[in-house]
Amino acid sequence: MGVSLLRASGKVNPAYLKLDLFCRGMTVDETASVDEDGRPILRTRAGLGSGLEIVIPPDFYTNVPVVEPWAKKSER
Repeated sequence: MGVSLLRASGKVNPAYLKLDLFCRGMTVDETASVDEDGRPILRTRAGLGSGLEIVIPPDFYTNVPVVEPWAKKSER
């Protein structure tokens, strides 16, 4: 049996969601004003980690890549 993003209850496991977002990245809708509503997206980790700092409840902090070409291919 493989590892599932979902718990037996059907709810998303936040630890797996964090890992999935970190590995796949995410796209940010062009109508979002990330630089105005949050911190600017910077490349700070040897060209990696260009991401958006997010908090996945209850308290999982992560940097999700959004600028890398492979992250732009993530599903919306």
